[in-house]
Amino acid sequence: MKQTIEVTANATYMMKLPCVYSCHKENGELVYLLYDWDDDRQYTKVHIGDWLGEDEKGKWHVLDNPTEEQQVNNAKRKPMNKELLKKNFENACNAYAMELCLQWDIDNRNCWWVADEVGGVWEYDGDVHLNMDEIIYIVENGITIGEVYEWQDYCVKAHEYGFNLLNLNAWHKGAPRIPQETFEKLDNMKGTLNEEIEKIKKGEKE
Repeated sequence: MKQTIEVTANATYMMKLPCVYSCHKENGELVYLLYDWDDDRQYTKVHIGDWLGEDEKGKWHVLDNPTEEQQVNNAKRKPMNKELLKKNFENACNAYAMELCLQWDIDNRNCWWVADEVGGVWEYDGDVHLNMDEIIYIVENGITIGEVYEWQDYCVKAHEYGFNLLNLNAWHKGAPRIPQETFEKLDNMKGTLNEEIEKIKKGEKE
């Protein structure tokens, strides 16, 4: 084996692996999927506490019984090349974005990273804008696109009237929010105020 690694719960650590990965929960347990570079349909499922070994061809495999020498090699593993680390990060971000497209059953050709900054702001069809933390939260919690639209609509209204905004995590967990009836009442009041302003403007012209 060229090198070995112990799987931990630290997702950033997992991104140092030279392969695409995604993670989700099965029966409350965090599970990682390590995808083959050449075929993202082929993957290895690993759990926290597993040991992985890289063969001479650069493929990673779960080690049933890692030797003491392999465990020592893991502790001596050198820091990863920064360019490769960045590439792994971008691959992980793209893997999450692809998983989101599959989850929502949308065409990934209508999705893109704004300004080609992978891991920055992801946009879908000009209507949905999400950062990386939000994408991960959506994938891991099975949030629908309808729920995201509701959350974004709420944020637009809250911002319009100067109320505090809710992040997606807080919204999904049911944090206190301004009722829709209150927004409708404010919209009516705003409409009446605008009508009065127009009357005043018309009177000034006359």
